[in-house]
Amino acid sequence: MRGGIVLSTGLHAGVVAAAITGLPALLSPEPPDDLPLVIAVAAVDESRLAKPPPPEEEPPPPEAAAPEPEPPPPEPEP
Repeated sequence: MRGGIVLSTGLHAGVVAAAITGLPALLSPEPPDDLPLVIAVAAVDESRLAKPPPPEEEPPPPEAAAPEPEPPPPEPEP
């Protein structure tokens, strides 16, 4: 009887120790692997660059409108 109690206590202690030390490591996700990034480098030629837009011309200033002449005064009736 004494052997069974010792065996049961030992197995229970082993299960508790495994749960404390081993299970957190099993449940945590693995860290992602560092993958190298592949980048293509292209040479830029001057002929492929966009041309700058032509400079904008300033609109001519509006001409001063000549004042309209006043209509002649009405002639008196005879």
